[in-house]
Amino acid sequence: MDLSISVPYFCFMAILVILVFVEFNLQNHNHRTKYVFIFSLFLFTLFVGLKGWTGMDVMMYYENYQEAPTLGDFFLGRYSKDWYTDFEIGFNLFEVIAKTLGMSYWQFQFVYVLIDSIVLFYFFRRETNYCVLALLIYFIWWGWVFHAEQLRNANSVLLFMMSLKYVRNKQVFSYVLLNLLGMTFHTTSLFYIMAYPLLRITLTKNQLLWIFTVVMLIFIFRIKFINIVLTGLYTYGGQHIASKIQKYYVNIVYADSYYNIGMRKIIVCFAYVMFFFLPKYFKVGKNIDNVTKNVFVIYFILVFSLCEIRVLQDRASSSFFVRDSLFDFSKVKLMLNLDLLCGGDDGFMVVNSQAENTKGFYDSLLALNEQMSKKKGGVKEIKSRPNAANSDHYPFAKNGMPAVFVYTLGGKTGGYHQPDDTPENASLKQYQNIVELLIKGVESVCGK
Repeated sequence: MDLSISVPYFCFMAILVILVFVEFNLQNHNHRTKYVFIFSLFLFTLFVGLKGWTGMDVMMYYENYQEAPTLGDFFLGRYSKDWYTDFEIGFNLFEVIAKTLGMSYWQFQFVYVLIDSIVLFYFFRRETNYCVLALLIYFIWWGWVFHAEQLRNANSVLLFMMSLKYVRNKQVFSYVLLNLLGMTFHTTSLFYIMAYPLLRITLTKNQLLWIFTVVMLIFIFRIKFINIVLTGLYTYGGQHIASKIQKYYVNIVYADSYYNIGMRKIIVCFAYVMFFFLPKYFKVGKNIDNVTKNVFVIYFILVFSLCEIRVLQDRASSSFFVRDSLFDFSKVKLMLNLDLLCGGDDGFMVVNSQAENTKGFYDSLLALNEQMSKKKGGVKEIKSRPNAANSDHYPFAKNGMPAVFVYTLGGKTGGYHQPDDTPENASLKQYQNIVELLIKGVESVCGK
């Protein structure tokens, strides 16, 4: 196993550990530790903001940022509908401002992390006397991925963290307002708004024991309930929220391996028992208020009871096929990936249509559609989109194969992997025109 890529992380964590001891020493001598923490956050900002590590989300945001308009173009309506609808409005406006200021994508990423670091500074300074230690734990636990990769989620969580003081002060309006702002970056902030009553309650030891028992039973026996929740949401008008959850529910990233007993679950379980049932061995617990305790209880429930996720999906299998294939990809003239091929009243989208090895296919589709339209055939429009990791074509295209992904636009398209995705909710009115056009397009590139 090559551990060389881990060396920078070990070095950074080692520096933070040294700074933790410096902080302890200053605290013991009643000296201010503010500047040690500022230096630690400065290093955090450089390490995470300069993107020593990137993942799928960073690449996804890259495509979105390239399509973002400047402020002037935004007000004039000169922007792609795909750009505006892909993410929440707060994130979109942040991109618009960055574009207006002339930032490159990587400058935008760095500024994003810098702002997050400023929020972390105020939060940790408010919540603890050991800010560098808190930053180290935050970094190890998931923080580095949050700010290097999951930008919108990070905004949502940070705004929730800042809103906790309003729970303590019983300022419901301010709490809701801050998390509504979080919703403009990530829809999951809705959960934080609904959690307000839970954060205010005082749980007895018996109630905490019942929570522990039920959550452990769900985890140990793998009791599945997410599908029931989704069906209920669809039935009673929560289709939008349910569809958001569904995207994660079917995503390969969140697989059944989450049922494993890893270090995180061991630590969380141990902390729960020590914190609530053996408090005399956990002296720091005496100084923690009820709101913080409730946040930890909710976190405990989420860690152990939301492991129900579908196993490897077809996209994972296509990635393995690309990596371990027995076929010579250089002999492939075109790989055509079709999905969502119902509806289509507004035409269809061709993803990865402008690559050097696929543009010929896309251009031939445009020419053929023009010819067919004169005979009352063809489709309303054939749209183009840059390559994106949104279907099975992606690993093939990334490995040099001429691969495109086609999906229809408009019309009755069912619900796309949702409970209401039934034949009566789908339309095949444009099916013949679309299939005929694609067949002719393939023939023009590959021959009959």
